[in-house]
Amino acid sequence: MVSENETTIKLLSSDEQTFETSLAAAKVSSLVSSAINEEDDESEIIPLPLVTSKNLQKVIEFCEHYIADPMNDIDTPIQSSEMSDIVQEWYSNFITPLKDDQRALFEIILAANYMEVSPLLELGCAACASMMRGRTAEEIREKFNITNDLTEEEVQDIIKKNVWTEEP
Repeated sequence: MVSENETTIKLLSSDEQTFETSLAAAKVSSLVSSAINEEDDESEIIPLPLVTSKNLQKVIEFCEHYIADPMNDIDTPIQSSEMSDIVQEWYSNFITPLKDDQRALFEIILAANYMEVSPLLELGCAACASMMRGRTAEEIREKFNITNDLTEEEVQDIIKKNVWTEEP
C-alpha cells in the first residue's frame, strides 16, 4: 500500500493553475480531505474556486511543512508582537513578511478559512493579533485603515463602560 506522503493529489486554483501535493499535505485541509475520493485514481483534480494560484501555492507550502514539522499550539492571548516569540522559526519566517502586506495576509487567512486549514488560519489570526498588541485603538485604526465612525459621546461611553480593561 502506498503511503499518504507518496500519493499525490492535484488542486486547481481559481485562475486555472493546477498544483500537485502529497495526499498527507492535502488532508491538512478539511475541505480537500472531504472532497477526496480515495477509491478514485490519482488523476482526480480538486477545484478550489475561491483560492488564487498565488495563495494556493502558499497554503500548499504551509501544509507540506506542517506535515513534516507540526506547528506548536499558539497561546492566547497573544503575549508578543513578534511572531518569533509565538511560533517556531519556520512558521515565523513564513508569516512575518505577510504582516507588511496586509492584503496578502488577509487573502491567506481567507484561503485558510475557505479550505479549512485550521493551523494556518490560527497562524494568520495570531499575526493580525500581534500587529495590534500594545497599540491604542487609534493606532489600530491607522494600522488597518479603519474609519472611526463613532461620535465623541459614544467613545466616552465605551471608555466609561470598559475602564477595567485599561492596563495601568
